[in-house]
Amino acid sequence: MMPDKLESILDGDLDGYLKKLLCIEENTSVSAIFNLGYDFLESAAPIIGNGIQNMKIRNLKKGLKELNFVVANIGVTLNELQEKFIQEKALPLILKNMMQEEQEEKIKILVNGLESIINDSMYEEDSLFEFYDVLNSLRKKEIARLLEMYNKEIQNQDTYNIGNFEFDGTSLEYIDNKLVQLGLRKVYVINAGTWGALESPEEDTAFTDFGKDFIKFFRNRKIND
Repeated sequence: MMPDKLESILDGDLDGYLKKLLCIEENTSVSAIFNLGYDFLESAAPIIGNGIQNMKIRNLKKGLKELNFVVANIGVTLNELQEKFIQEKALPLILKNMMQEEQEEKIKILVNGLESIINDSMYEEDSLFEFYDVLNSLRKKEIARLLEMYNKEIQNQDTYNIGNFEFDGTSLEYIDNKLVQLGLRKVYVINAGTWGALESPEEDTAFTDFGKDFIKFFRNRKIND
C-alpha cells in the first residue's frame, strides 16, 4: 500500500496527483496499480503518456520515498491553514518539479524544502515559488559552486550532498555571473582605482540575503541541525 502519512496529508488523493503528473487519463483504472506500492511506477509504464521518460519516473519514485520520510517524521502539529498550504501549494509544486528535473541529485534538495516549510513555518506562497524557480535554474555544478563559496565565506560545513566538481576559468566566470543574475550573489567594488589612471575598478561578489535564505531553505537538516 502507499504510505499512510503521505496519502493522508494529501486527503487520500495521491492517486489524483500522480495521474495528473504522469499524464494518465482520468478514466483510466489504475487503483490496483497504485496499491501495489512504489513499484507501480515501473508497472504503469505502458499506460503513461509518451512524453514521460524513464528518468522522470525514477525521479518521482525516489522523491516519493523521500517525501514520505519527511511527512512521517513531522515533529510539529500543523493547523488547518498549514495543512491546506502543504496540500494545495507545497506538495503539488514539489511533485511537479520532481517530474521536470533532469538531474537526479537534485531530488533530495527539492524535498529538503518541505522540511523547511514545516519546521520553520515558511507558509508564504511567493517566497516558496521564488526559491523553487531559482533552484530550477541551477544545474548541480552551479549548486556545487554556490556551496563552495558559502562554506568558505559563511560556515565551514557541507549543506547538500551534490558532488565535487573542478572549475576552470571560463566555467567559473559563467557560473559566478549566473549566480549574480539569479539574485544569489551581489557585486561590490573593492578598489575604485586611481583617479585619472587606466586602472579598472576591482570588484568582488558576496551573498545576498536572498542567497543565504535560499541555501538555508534547501539545506540538509540532518547535517546542519
